[in-house]
Amino acid sequence: MRESRQQTTSETRHILQQACELMGSIGLQSRVDAGGEGLHSIEERRDGIISLRGTVNDEILDLSFCLAKVTTENRMNVGVLFQHLEKIGHFGINVSFIHNRDTSDAGTAKLYASFGVKLQHFSLPRLSLLSEITKSLNEFAKAIQLQLPRTPRDTELRERYNRAGVSEHLVPVFPLDEDLMQLLPPELPPLLHCLMDYLRAGISFALHSRHQVHEHFLLSCLASAGTSSSGFTIGRTQDVMLPPNSVAQLVAKSPGIVALPFTTVVPTAEHRPALPAVLHALHARGTAVIFCQYRTASGWLQQLREEGHEVQLPVIQVPVIPFDVLQEYVLRTEAAGIGGLSEEQLRSAREHVSEMMHLCGPENREGLLPAVIRRELTLQKSGGRDGALSPNAFIISLEHAFMKDNKELP
Repeated sequence: MRESRQQTTSETRHILQQACELMGSIGLQSRVDAGGEGLHSIEERRDGIISLRGTVNDEILDLSFCLAKVTTENRMNVGVLFQHLEKIGHFGINVSFIHNRDTSDAGTAKLYASFGVKLQHFSLPRLSLLSEITKSLNEFAKAIQLQLPRTPRDTELRERYNRAGVSEHLVPVFPLDEDLMQLLPPELPPLLHCLMDYLRAGISFALHSRHQVHEHFLLSCLASAGTSSSGFTIGRTQDVMLPPNSVAQLVAKSPGIVALPFTTVVPTAEHRPALPAVLHALHARGTAVIFCQYRTASGWLQQLREEGHEVQLPVIQVPVIPFDVLQEYVLRTEAAGIGGLSEEQLRSAREHVSEMMHLCGPENREGLLPAVIRRELTLQKSGGRDGALSPNAFIISLEHAFMKDNKELP
């Protein structure tokens, strides 16, 4: 009796191992449970089938595939989904689709596909059938995921600022995506190394560029360099105005380097004398701050020096960023800011934004880019363009309203 049970257990393990090898053919790495009563995927994937669970019930192996994580707000193209469901239905096996609330996130649910197969050694025809079903489910999962928003960017980083109690004043600067880091102009990496050393030494500096979008891009580059080499982060202030003593308090509480516009500390000419005191306080603490929007304050600093104030602040000219890299950066950043968009929506947004930017004068593109992208992402999110201006009319209105006087768009 014991020998028969051991043989049965050995056969079950062999069948489960066959199933694991089959799942490996689509990149879903899995292993047999320690007790030999089922199988599970080793880690979650981002594309296609996310995870797998197999359970032995009498003479049946029940397989359950996690296809997607969804929310009640997600919209999907029903036609695309039914194309894949129809294909799966041709195999003659009953596949059940269920959704379970995600206990780790009350706002989401997980979509599963499950079916059972006989717990028998897989013949070549059975292996072929199971392989086709699994590949179809994998393609189905990809089709669903293409219509879902990308995972929100680095929730752990947001939580870090929440725990520090500064989220009302600072928003974390997210590191630049790795693929965009590979496209940086050659003069930028040496500059990043230099600025990183300034920050390590507690030396504050100012960024000078024609448009804010260049400063934001450089801050994301610094956040990437800081995360990879020194483990520090950057938080950009949301406050319109901060008294000098509040700046010091915010810097002390922040879990990372603080980046703030000059106008936050010096909103009017009357506040100019406060700037040297802020810089001296930061220097005394050995803490660096990144000042943005230097273009608006360069005259003030010069006047302070002429009045005899000691203002030691290196001014860094932000190098020219390739426009296609800048456009993709703003697109991803703005999309993350509204909760994310699906890959299909992002692809469509890229096409519309590229079309609209070709309508801009070369001297206006960087200044108009954030507004053009925000409008396009809002239209993508709403799913319609009723009442929206034509691309040409919108660009003309922006150039007329803002760029004729070389104003900075918000």
